[in-house]
Amino acid sequence: GRLALERRILELTSTVEQGVEDRRRLMEAMEREERSVVDTLRHAEETQSAMHRKLAAATQQLHDIQEKKAWLAEAFREEKLAGNHATAQVSALSAQVLEKEAQLLARDTRITALEQEGATLAKEASKQSERAARAQQLLLEKFADLERRLKESGTALQNSRDA
Repeated sequence: GRLALERRILELTSTVEQGVEDRRRLMEAMEREERSVVDTLRHAEETQSAMHRKLAAATQQLHDIQEKKAWLAEAFREEKLAGNHATAQVSALSAQVLEKEAQLLARDTRITALEQEGATLAKEASKQSERAARAQQLLLEKFADLERRLKESGTALQNSRDA
């Protein structure tokens, strides 16, 4: 019986040692699993932190882009207003130029008409001057004839008085 008891003790001891060894291996496996979980959590936290940084950077870029877009829209609006103003000024100046050209054309037309009227009047005056010169010549001839006749009459009268 004692031998059986010793064998039984040895078996139990072996079973206990095996249980202790199994427990130790199980504890090591659990520690490894815990470390793996902790590493996975740490990696997940680092990834989440990196994603937060990327999200913050992307949000800042979006904000910068929106500011630039607003600035460009304002600049475009101002340029468009300036362009509209310049277009209005060009239109007004163009209208003034057209008005001045019309005035110059009307003035040129009046000058041409006056020049033509002046040429017509000059021709008329020249003809009247020629007529006046002929009339004057005729008058001078008639006056000379009258003077001659008057002298002849005066001489005849003197001769008749003397006779």
